Amino acid sequence: MKTPRRSVLVVAAHPDDEVLGAGGTIAKHASAGDAVYVAVLTEGASIQFPGQPEKIALKKSQALKAAEILGVREVFFGDFPDQRLDACPIIEVTSFIEAVVRKTNPSIVYTHHFTELNQDHRVAYEATAIAARPFSHSSLERLLCFSVDTLSYWGKGTAHHNVFSDISDTLEVKIRAMQVYETEVRDYPHPRSLEAIRQAAYHSGTMVGLKAAERFQLILELCR
Repeated sequence: MKTPRRSVLVVAAHPDDEVLGAGGTIAKHASAGDAVYVAVLTEGASIQFPGQPEKIALKKSQALKAAEILGVREVFFGDFPDQRLDACPIIEVTSFIEAVVRKTNPSIVYTHHFTELNQDHRVAYEATAIAARPFSHSSLERLLCFSVDTLSYWGKGTAHHNVFSDISDTLEVKIRAMQVYETEVRDYPHPRSLEAIRQAAYHSGTMVGLKAAERFQLILELCR
């Protein structure tokens, strides 16, 4: 197997957040030869589908299928309770991410933005920022935050996106990966509709002269 150029880790609170926030960029990294890994913190189903434990297994299988489409090498599941990350000791969430970081040795880490309304997303950012401390894991070069469009406009603050990833060639891969999450896709004009996801990428692209883009906020860059 060809040696990967870089190791990339995406930390998502729920199954599908990785696609919504960074799916095109994940596919772009993978196509460039980077080793991309995804860590999904919660089971993502128990609150949405109460009394239907089979939906937890369904979400996990969907995450694995979406990862295959995007070119992800491995998915790590934390199995923390959905919509209850803030009730979990932060050390437990951090320890899970730290174990993934030790195994994957990433140079680039993507996770949720710290201003989002969903408390699971905010905990995901906090735990990832702790777990990816550059003095603890010397491989880290960049930490970036993505916004999940369904929630980013209703958060506690405003995300200041300053990194634009050209996904002109991988937008449709992102759309195919999102289609796997049948329980999450909605009809237009819901922001989780496939057309809205496509339009959001076009809008982000026009901000910087690209056909399609995903936006991130750079939190840390370490130039060695």
